[in-house]
Amino acid sequence: MSQIFQEVPAGFLRSYIDKLTGDNMVLLNSGNINLYNSSVASCRFALELTFKPIAACFIRPQKHVMRFIEKNDYFTLCYFPPEHRHILDFFGSGGTTTSTLNKKFEPLITQSGNIYYPQARLVIECRKVFNFELILSQEIQSILQSEQARMIYPGNEVPRMYIGEIEHCWMKMQASLNQ
Repeated sequence: MSQIFQEVPAGFLRSYIDKLTGDNMVLLNSGNINLYNSSVASCRFALELTFKPIAACFIRPQKHVMRFIEKNDYFTLCYFPPEHRHILDFFGSGGTTTSTLNKKFEPLITQSGNIYYPQARLVIECRKVFNFELILSQEIQSILQSEQARMIYPGNEVPRMYIGEIEHCWMKMQASLNQ
């Protein structure tokens, strides 16, 4: 792991997750240095499950990264500060590929061989423990029928939830909780 990062205990996240993530964008990465994919993801909390720290992420089925996370046992979550939003916004639109990001950010690998980006403020490395399709309430299903929701979720595809046990967590040494 790059010398600009310091490993912190996963329990540290529970107390400070909102401050650490705040306005930061999350890039989920899966695969290895030879074949991987990255995508903006929704992952805003860290909890404990069976006394182990976990992160939960939601991924829409049409996202290419889902194929990678299904095939691999690990994924990383890279939290980028707001100044990188102009680059990472492309991932939310589906209008870019990992090769496009490589022109801006050079990927590195963790000791376990997983992808991360040194421009991130926080890197969380997780071992996938399970996933499932969300079951939506009638109220949420009716919201998904709206024209606006159909643009975001074509075909009413429901996101899958992936739970990963946090094995490592690194924070940039110069990052402070006040940033």
